[in-house]
Amino acid sequence: LSRPIAIPQTMHGRGQSFLRAWAPCLEANSISQTDFLAFIDNLNIVSTANPPLQVLGLAGGFLGMVPYHWAKIAGTAIQVSAQLGAAVVSKSRTDMYMKEVNEKMFKPRGLKVSITSVEAMRSILRIPDTQPLLAPLTDETMQMSTLERELLALRDYNAMLDMNVPRPVEQTTMLAKLSARQVEGLAKKNQKKAMKDGEKALEKKEKAEKREAEKRGKK
Repeated sequence: LSRPIAIPQTMHGRGQSFLRAWAPCLEANSISQTDFLAFIDNLNIVSTANPPLQVLGLAGGFLGMVPYHWAKIAGTAIQVSAQLGAAVVSKSRTDMYMKEVNEKMFKPRGLKVSITSVEAMRSILRIPDTQPLLAPLTDETMQMSTLERELLALRDYNAMLDMNVPRPVEQTTMLAKLSARQVEGLAKKNQKKAMKDGEKALEKKEKAEKREAEKRGKK
């Protein structure tokens, strides 16, 4: 990528969806518009459909996409929003989904996508601290939405985004597959834990019976 890609939420606040936009520069990395929009649509479903699993505290959150080696160099600052507790993120469907799409879709193409805070987005796009993240109110911007002013302010730093995209499908195959895989993985994990707990309980019972038998033998 000649420039990183940052895609804002449609509105600031908890669990708000991300803008459905296409970055044409992704074609150079063999990512089609259809696949990228499916990724955003599925992310919006996963992160907003279930209140306990929403992406919480993302006031003005961004999807940040950078060449993969940049992400490794930058460290943890751009991995997760500073507003999120690690325990919440790691156990959520959103985190599982992001991990899956990074492994299967983005990393093989030399990219990494993550949900970041506004501060991390500044770092990703290399926006000076003195640069406002909203275009100033003028006769030209007066009729613009906050999102449009935000995109205008990022224009010189962000990759070009195309908002003229097809309507979303109701639900994509990728999400269905991921959901099934998550359910299966959770079932296996629960089964493994149940077996381990059962073995521990049996071992504890046998030790208690042995101690009781030894006490009776001493009498």
